[in-house]
Amino acid sequence: MKGALVRSTVTLMFALLSSLATAQTVINFDDIAGMPPPYGEGIPVAPQYLVSDASLTLGILFSSAGGGIVVAAAAHGVSPPNGASATKISGGAPVMSFSDPVYASFWSDAATAGVVDTVSITLTDTSSTSTLNAYNSVGGLLGSTTGGASATLTLTFPGQIHSVRIDQGPMAFDDFTFDGLAPAPTLAGSATVDVTNKANPPTIKQKGR
Repeated sequence: MKGALVRSTVTLMFALLSSLATAQTVINFDDIAGMPPPYGEGIPVAPQYLVSDASLTLGILFSSAGGGIVVAAAAHGVSPPNGASATKISGGAPVMSFSDPVYASFWSDAATAGVVDTVSITLTDTSSTSTLNAYNSVGGLLGSTTGGASATLTLTFPGQIHSVRIDQGPMAFDDFTFDGLAPAPTLAGSATVDVTNKANPPTIKQKGR
């Protein structure tokens, strides 16, 4: 009886750990006030509407040519009130961009690169045809998927996706979703977060390199 109870407890623990390891995370960008209108190419973006490492505790680091992505309170958001899109630098400051790509990389904690199983985004109904690309921890392309207005783009490569790139249609997106976050296999040394790394796509920065 005691042995059966121990086995049941161990089984329950493994089931719980498995559930935690594969938990789905959905970032809907609604935890901050979104940038109000007007919207358009080259419109200045105030710092409070930029998102880069704000979601690092959830395992995700966003970047774009302007340093971060812009969160806007748009009426055509997938899950109102907010959606997200790219930025670029103009005149030394971040502005909205509907031509630059968006990047996201995964981190199991603030000092350890991560990988996930699945990534998906949903494009707004004003988006044009755009592409979601997935990369492994050394920057190798795993695969791509393309869709237009209101499409949900999904890529699945279990235990392999370290970063993604969203190529403009132009587009805006919402409900950035991923699951299976785990530490990336370390190839040489230990990986660390470099929030200034805007490589296309973002790659692991190894200690001592």
